[in-house]
Amino acid sequence: MGVKSGEIVSRAIVNKQTHEEYIIQGERNQTLREVIEDDWPFTSQSHKSNWILIDNNGNIVTDKPIGKVESILRVVFESE
Repeated sequence: MGVKSGEIVSRAIVNKQTHEEYIIQGERNQTLREVIEDDWPFTSQSHKSNWILIDNNGNIVTDKPIGKVESILRVVFESE
């Protein structure tokens, strides 16, 4: 797991396929992947699914720290 800073950060994620919105929370230095894998919010998808997170500019931000990403994110599963 990534270095922890103690400060909790929240981010919104929208499932591109279902349009469902999720709020995730993690410590500022945790990667988005770590936060999601620690508390899998996508009940309609297998935890073993291949997925990426995309920001408003279309950049893949899956492995960036949650504290470094400011926009609402979209999750895209491999089958999409």
